[in-house]
This record gives sequence, structure tokens and C-alpha cells, in this order.
Amino acid sequence: MIIIDQPKVLSNDGKSRLNARIEIDNSQFENDSEQHELWFEVENEYEKYLCFERSDAFIVGALQWAMRNGHDITCTAPVTKELLYNLHEHLIPILFKYSRTFHKTRIFAPIADESIAKTDIDGVGTGMSCGVDSFHAVLNHYQNQNEYPNITHVCINNTGSFQGAAVRDTKGGPRQAKNEVYDNARAVAAKLGLPLIESDSNIYDIFPIFEHAHTFTTTFATLCMQKLWKTYFFASSKDYSNFTLIGHEAHDCSFYDLLSLNCFSTQGLRIYSEGSSIDRLQKLEFIADNPVVQKHLHCCYVKTTNCATCYKCRRTMMMLDILGKLDDFADIFPIDYYRANMKDYVAWLIKSYEDKNAHALAIYPHVRKGKYIGEYIEKHWAFDDLKENAPKIQAGSVCVMDIKTGEIIYSKNANMIGATAAAKILNCIIAIKLGDPDKAYNLGGSSETITLRDMLYGMMLESRNDFAAAIANCISGSAEVFVSEMNTLAKRLHMNNSLFQSPTGMKDFTTARDTALLTCYAMQFPLFCEIIAAKEYVFKNERNAITFKNTNMLITQYPHCIGGKTAALGGKFSLVSIAEKDDKRHVLVQMNADSFMHCFGDGVKMHDWVFELE
Repeated sequence: MIIIDQPKVLSNDGKSRLNARIEIDNSQFENDSEQHELWFEVENEYEKYLCFERSDAFIVGALQWAMRNGHDITCTAPVTKELLYNLHEHLIPILFKYSRTFHKTRIFAPIADESIAKTDIDGVGTGMSCGVDSFHAVLNHYQNQNEYPNITHVCINNTGSFQGAAVRDTKGGPRQAKNEVYDNARAVAAKLGLPLIESDSNIYDIFPIFEHAHTFTTTFATLCMQKLWKTYFFASSKDYSNFTLIGHEAHDCSFYDLLSLNCFSTQGLRIYSEGSSIDRLQKLEFIADNPVVQKHLHCCYVKTTNCATCYKCRRTMMMLDILGKLDDFADIFPIDYYRANMKDYVAWLIKSYEDKNAHALAIYPHVRKGKYIGEYIEKHWAFDDLKENAPKIQAGSVCVMDIKTGEIIYSKNANMIGATAAAKILNCIIAIKLGDPDKAYNLGGSSETITLRDMLYGMMLESRNDFAAAIANCISGSAEVFVSEMNTLAKRLHMNNSLFQSPTGMKDFTTARDTALLTCYAMQFPLFCEIIAAKEYVFKNERNAITFKNTNMLITQYPHCIGGKTAALGGKFSLVSIAEKDDKRHVLVQMNADSFMHCFGDGVKMHDWVFELE
């Protein structure tokens, strides 16, 4: 049981505190309990707004911790009728239903039927943390002419953001970090001409779960001053499309602000989830032209300045780049660092996208528009373009490239390292460039000879590793010299994520994007096109005739296929296939598939889909 005593207002040294004794009974044994003083503090001028008549704020502040730790709540002071109803009938049962790690907390308290008496103003407030969500909440309700109320006050609350996992990397620790953040909020409030209410609290010391309960702890601060507020805009970090109570997200209250904030509202105080109808990129676009934002935006997770490397700084700099506004923020973001380390930013975004990070999903479709990141991607990376109407491909990595223009039409994990047929394609091209296809070679001490052309067909149609190794020796005298030729050509073709260590491909690393680049280059060689288009090839030696059959079944199964190459390594399968229809020609690379049959079936679907694109 958590027992909340009657709140009291205490004044000392220019500050006023709303204070309540909290007793936490930790077991079934008598006298095994902890007693605390939970307080919320503001300047004396705001003392008249502190709500000591109700237990509303303290119930909400304790609720997440109580549900996580199996406690009920008993209050001495009354609780507002609407709030108790909303908690008992909606919020608590719903959280309990979808996350059984939560206790179905019961609240025992007297009920107050009437609304809390207001003082001299119907205040309209929001927080002033100076982040993207915060600035949007302020500016969207600042001197506006629409039907929404104008902001009368902004708040900066210390309800846990400077402790725990959110401790900032500041020399002076949490106290110094708090002072610096408050200084920034003061500067912004002064420039906007809005009064700033600065508060402090020890709620995190008593209920230390800020990162999972910040909606609750911020509402605690709001309800402590509910005599001031008629309307409060809570700057939500998630839009409505992210709403969920299922899975691990149920333990992050930001996923269900739409539910909880409605439950925290009463007849006398309406708390809105502000900005939830748009995503973060749209919010940033709304605020980016404001000169106050350009000087004071603070999104960093670890420092009181924008560090450029935490996930919040990364996504914000990318979004500003996409919007064409990054240069306007040169005073507060390290743009030179961003440009110099673009590869790391792109890799981070791809990984975040693969992990289904909500903020990465919002940025991903627009990233090519960035002044800096778009230029980098165009030169160095294949960036996933997972069009909604594209067929589903089982292969782990996919890249479709227009052979004429080099444009990436579709990609999925196109820079993921793996194995493809790239080594044998490189082997074939170098042999064609440096060797004579009709020259006969004597292999293995035998008196029988075989032409380079014969070996190329055997290597490309049936993936003969003995021919791949023999070609390297015939062309360069050794595998080591030949591999050097392979890597030199790969570098010239900007295959930036590939490394070749053998002429056979058994020890190599490449990507779907690099393999597509290589194949587009290879298609300019007529002999290469002739070889990969062959359904079979008959090699005749002095004793008999041997037929090499193309392992790429699309050559016989799909009328638009004009060539390709299969590869298998470590239980994973890959297929390079080229298709042509009318004046359109493209290469499809599938890598890390579970079987060749998946590659062939998916290849037909993907080729047809590409041809249907405008």
C-alpha cells in the first residue's frame, strides 16, 4: 500500500512547496514501511495556484510506480470525481489488461464532486524544454488567430529528466545540467514575452522510473498547479499512428498519451496531447524558420549542448538537412562534423529503420532530399526504397538497378554484407578484358587443352570453381595477382562495400548494391552477355562432349530474362538476373535467400513489377 497524506503548502526562502507525506508499505509485515516527503516547488508568486485540497497530483505521480510494484493507493485528501472514475474505469484496467506485469492498482480516497476553485486566471500552459515537441506546442498556440487558446504561461519542470538514464554528460552533474537547461528556457521565454514557471521536485527520488512514466510525472506537476490551468498542452513525442498498449511499448507511456492524458483531464482542466496528429518531421518544418528556435533548439539526450552523436541529435540534424534548413542552425549544431561523418549517419539510419524505430520510419522516405545526406547517398550508397506496392521478396538483401542510367529502382538492405555471384562476374570481365577467349590452355599437366571461352562458360553457367581458379592462373599467373586485379576494378566501379580474396568467391564480401553496379558495367561486354544468356553450352574435348547447363532457371522460365548468375554459400542462395522489355533493361540482385526457388519465383514478380512502373 502507498499512503498519501493531506498535501500542505510550505514557504521558505522565496520558494513555496506543495508537500505530502508518503508512506510505502513494502510487505505484509507490520511496521515494515518507508516514509517520504514528496514535494513540488515553485517561486512564491505562484503559491496561490498550488492545490493542497486534492490528492490528484500525488495519485498520478505515484500511479506508474504503484502498478509496476504491486501497490494500491490510499489518500487522506479527496480526489476529483472525474479523475478517479477515469483511472478506475479506463486507464488502470486497460494497462492491466494489455500488460500483465502491471498490478491492477486500487485507489481508496474521499471523492470531491465539485471542480477545484480557480483563482484569478484561466491559464493555458505547456512545457518549455526547448526540444522539437516543446517548441511546436508553444508556437502552435502562440499569438495565433485560430480557435485554439493562446499560451499564457510556459513551464520548465524537474520531475526526473536530470537523473537516472537521462543524466547529461555535464561536468557539474545533474545540478549543473538543470541550471543550463533552465537558463536556455529563460532566454526563450523572455524572447517570446511569456512568463516562465520554474519548478523543482523530488518525485524521481521516490518513484525512480522517469523514462517510462514521464507523461505521469509531467501531469503530476500540472495537477499540483491545477488552480492556474484551464488548458494544458502536453507535448507528445509520438503521433497517433504509434499508439499501442501491446508488447514492450506498453512500458513506455509515450505510446499511449492519447489515452492517459484524456483520463487525467477533469471538468476544470483539459489536458491535450499536443502535436500527435503529425510526425516529428512535420513539427520541425513548422518551427524551423523561427529565429528563436534557430538559436535555442536543444534536442540532445546526453549534453546541454547538441552533441551530434546521440540518437536525438542524429535524427534532428538529418531532418533539418532534409528540410534544407540545417545551415540555419549552424550556431547550435556541429554541421562540419555531420558532413565529415556522413557514412556513420547513414549507417545508423539504416540500422534504425531495420529495427522499426518510429522516428527512422518517418525520416526514411524523404532522406534523399537532404542537401548533404542526399548528395552522399547518391554517390556512395544504395538506400532502401521499400515502395508500398512492391512485391514481397524473401531474400534478405535486394537491389534493382536500371542498366542504362544506374538509378536504383528498389532496394532492401542493399548495403548488407554477404556473398553473391560478384566474384565470378568480376573474374569473367577481367578474363575477357585481358585474355584471348580462343586461346587454349593446358591444365593440370594433361595433354588435353581447353580454351578460355570454354572455361568462362563452365564457370558462369555451372559455377565451376576449378575453372574460376584456372582462369586466374591463366590470365595473371597466380590467384594473388588476379585478386588484386579484381579489387582494383571493384574500387574503380565504386563498389565501396566489397572485398575480394579469391577468384572463386568463397572468401569474399560484397553487397546487393555493389553487385548490381558490377553487373551494369559487365553488360557492356558482348561476350559476357552472350555467356550469361546461354541456356546451355557444349564443350568438346578429344574424348567426348560435355554440356554445361545454365543454373539460372529464369533463362527458360521467364521470357524477358536475358541473363544472370546463381551463387550459393553457407546455406544461403543468391541470384543476379537481368531482364529486358521494350526499351527497359534492369538488373535484379537477390542475396541471402533461403533457396533458389524463392529467388526464381520472387524474381519473376519483381521483374514484372518494375516493368509496370511508369
